[in-house]
Amino acid sequence: MKSAKKQKLIIFTRYPVAGKTKTRLIPSLGAQAAADLQSWMTGQTVLKSRCFAATDKTAIEVRYQGRTHRPMRRWLGRDLAYVRQGDGNLGQKMRDAFQQAFDDGFDRVVIIGSDCPTLDETILANAFEALNDSHVAIGPATDGGYYLIGLNRPMPELFSDVDWGTDAVYAQTLAHVKMLGLQPAQLPMLSDIDRPDDLSQLDHCSWQNASAQTISVIIVALNEQAHIEASVLSARQGAVEVLTADGGSTDNTARHARQAGATVVHIPYGRAAQLNIAARKAVGDVLLFVHADTRLPAGFADAITAALGDPSVVGGAFSLGIDAYTNKCLSLGLDNDEMMEAVHVAAAMAAGDTLAHATQMRKIIKKKEM
Repeated sequence: MKSAKKQKLIIFTRYPVAGKTKTRLIPSLGAQAAADLQSWMTGQTVLKSRCFAATDKTAIEVRYQGRTHRPMRRWLGRDLAYVRQGDGNLGQKMRDAFQQAFDDGFDRVVIIGSDCPTLDETILANAFEALNDSHVAIGPATDGGYYLIGLNRPMPELFSDVDWGTDAVYAQTLAHVKMLGLQPAQLPMLSDIDRPDDLSQLDHCSWQNASAQTISVIIVALNEQAHIEASVLSARQGAVEVLTADGGSTDNTARHARQAGATVVHIPYGRAAQLNIAARKAVGDVLLFVHADTRLPAGFADAITAALGDPSVVGGAFSLGIDAYTNKCLSLGLDNDEMMEAVHVAAAMAAGDTLAHATQMRKIIKKKEM
């Protein structure tokens, strides 16, 4: 049996320090706002990458510069791998990142920047898919560079003799690819946010407040293997991290939580200890506590940010809704595997894929009724 291909997504970014980040935007935004924008764009990139990786089983690595490993973990979460970018120009850094990934046994590797807000999970999926048939996948940027490059084998030639930081980068890279006798898979053209003229592109994005607070979701659980996966997946839509505070489960709660992308903290000392210890370990500015059978609504992070934007607000809660499908599943006495399938589908419905998953859910219920 042929083993599945291993793939890695590498994000290049810089820790957001005022005056040292997005310096070309400082004349228009000011030093702090430019750093805040860098922080927001990186957060959005990591969030989309996590969502993509959760479904495509992709390893994520952050190649960073500025500060050290610990501040990066506090900023972007503990579930990612962090590696310093190292010395040399951008081309040398990317060449080394690709080489290391292939040396580590990965078959398909994609590198992206952190300043392209319109890059989404679909484009990431298309990039990796393209590497099944093409040796190179590349996403051109409107400024003459590129926002993504993917390879399925080392190609150091692509990163030499390139005028990095100019509008010739994409054309020169394309020429190198063709000199190797290869035809690259080209992705849609998108805009990076590097210069003052690029800021108009943010009108088409959800940027309202680049200094928005980050959110840690803490899921309190005890023997919740039937629910925990859907709960974690819904939380990952908008959280900088998801912590599962496990109170001593004897089933597979912890394993399912990790597989869904949560960090599991074992706290078998009662509910109060679960809440307090997990809160101390969280890295987010805002803490959102939920039960393991909770599925957060799409856009929950924006709703929290908007509410806390009012200086008079110090906390809040979402309204409780009972999923009719889940009640129906419970009344039918589904076994554990059937219940997990039903809850997973219900979570996808809550995220917006309503019609297809509702049909699937109805089939699950109908099958049991027969």
